Amino acid sequence: MKVIHDLKNPIISIQQTIMDPDVSVNTIVNTCKSDLEDMQEMLENMRAEFKYKQGMSFQEELKEVDILNFTRTYLPTHSQLAENGRNNLIITVLKDCPEKLYIKRTIVKRITNNFISNSLKHTMGGFVKITFAKVSAYSIISSTYDWLHVGTDVKTENMYLSVEVHDNGKGIPIDKQELIFNEKESDQSHTNWDGTGLGLPICAQLSIKLDAFIRYISVEGQYTFFRLYLPITQEIGTIKETETFSNKFNLDDQSKTMKHSCNCVFLAEDNKNIMRN
Repeated sequence: MKVIHDLKNPIISIQQTIMDPDVSVNTIVNTCKSDLEDMQEMLENMRAEFKYKQGMSFQEELKEVDILNFTRTYLPTHSQLAENGRNNLIITVLKDCPEKLYIKRTIVKRITNNFISNSLKHTMGGFVKITFAKVSAYSIISSTYDWLHVGTDVKTENMYLSVEVHDNGKGIPIDKQELIFNEKESDQSHTNWDGTGLGLPICAQLSIKLDAFIRYISVEGQYTFFRLYLPITQEIGTIKETETFSNKFNLDDQSKTMKHSCNCVFLAEDNKNIMRN
């Protein structure tokens, strides 16, 4: 079931892109190429995990990843789903982020794809922002907000790659917020696989394989933030200027809404006005 869950997102993306009569051939080709590559990586990773469970040795290797190229792969997969809900999909890589670093690419993609599709499912006529940044352990532990925490502890000697998914959708009911990463008790209304409740519990399990952790905060009817923190073990170069990519859907109409609802600059804990509407 977990395999089916993770494969569903790229399959839906391909299906909806092909069925849309207004989509160009070039868009169809790029979307299919990106999604099929994601599916191949996921299947190879899952095959290796299965062999490991059968007693065979397995450890996913760290791969050198170009951050800007990596972030661009999200648009083909999720743009069509975003536009179906009349949502802006905005991806930002902040300055001082590593140009390249070594990560377990497939697992990171599986977690973040779950976060993004989850946000898109529960946001209509709004936005979903994905932001990449390099942060210190101190900036994480000194937060003044009541973030819920899943996964490993913050290690004070580490620098982290932070991947934030922020939406202005329906939010998570307060009585469900501590349950959504529990496979048995997950709020099925806030998952991206109808009826299974597997999306966020999968993210929690996968984060452990990265020696990473997840923090999140949500206000029902206003917004949700999910953040994945990956320890940076090896990096090359630095992004000199902030880069932003977008599906540019209905951007002008949404500008006021985006500014009004938690105008996010990633390090929310360093901005005292960030959670004020």
